Amino acid sequence: MWLDNISFPGSADSDNDGVVDGWELQYFSSLDATLCGDSDSDGLKDIEEALAGTDPLNPDTDGDGIIDGIEIPSVLYQYALVAGNNPSTSSPNDGGGVTLSVIVYEDGEDTLLDGWDIYDDDPTGALIDNLYDPDKESRVIDFTGSGIANGYRLGDDDGTWWDNNIHSILQWQVKSAEHFIVYAVVQTTNGLRYLQYEPVDEDILGTGSIVEHGLGIHIQNDTWQTLVRDLRFDLQEAQPDNDLIAVLGFLVRGNCQLDNILTRAELPADHDSDDDGLTDILETGTYFTHPYYADSDGDGLGDGDELTHWGDLWNLDHDGDGLVNLVDPDSDDDTSLDGDEIDAGTDPLDPASHP
Repeated sequence: MWLDNISFPGSADSDNDGVVDGWELQYFSSLDATLCGDSDSDGLKDIEEALAGTDPLNPDTDGDGIIDGIEIPSVLYQYALVAGNNPSTSSPNDGGGVTLSVIVYEDGEDTLLDGWDIYDDDPTGALIDNLYDPDKESRVIDFTGSGIANGYRLGDDDGTWWDNNIHSILQWQVKSAEHFIVYAVVQTTNGLRYLQYEPVDEDILGTGSIVEHGLGIHIQNDTWQTLVRDLRFDLQEAQPDNDLIAVLGFLVRGNCQLDNILTRAELPADHDSDDDGLTDILETGTYFTHPYYADSDGDGLGDGDELTHWGDLWNLDHDGDGLVNLVDPDSDDDTSLDGDEIDAGTDPLDPASHP
């Protein structure tokens, strides 16, 4: 029996553990299950079974006398890609056809530190620990040292790169009251690149090996934050002629805590990075607004509110300047921003009507 195109009631992943809620409720009747366990003792963690489409409560899902852990040797959950095994060709039975939608590289609940090392211990004394965090009510990875002077790396557990060429979305959870820097190490058509993320309000970008993106200063508030980044979008915003080939690893500098580091094949359906009322998928694929700036055109009106205002007129170029109304800060070219006109009650499509 071949398992394919399995669907579960409900597609949202409200607890951001890499598994849709419907699957967790179907098999465990709860969203609190520890998915790094092996409920049926078949050699696969429960989250691996979710990714492979097998039954986490049945050691031999297809009833062929061979347990799932033997039939799916290359589906990885915790430590990314085993050398020589590509998840895009892994399957329960015949070695082909399944593309993993999520690969979890770090979940503190396993109590391990495999895959981590300190790549910059100057000044000395940097430490990595797996500990229980009462705010999150789960185990997390804790980094303590001399702030951003120390650097920590997550790769494969044998010290090699992940070499993940099937995913372009990176997701992680972080808590820090201090400045920190995260790097997604990626291979591109123009060579190695470090996509840099830190809690600042501006994007510096760059045409060289480091591409700098701001996460917003509000991230540095000592509470848990879930961050999702489209690495291909982030690369090409700075270097339009470059393209992503593979995600290689994850670096972090600073005193902080991390958990649930994973990659995805697609953006989460309901994720809205800038809280403007439009999901990242709609912003990047339909409206071509900026997924991380709530007011993409800087006219004083958030993208979601602006879409509501324009309605069916959102994709018209009223003033012929090459920008559709939704991303044109001054749609009638009267030198007054659309947001100011709407606030003042004037018509942003009539150059004779302005504040």
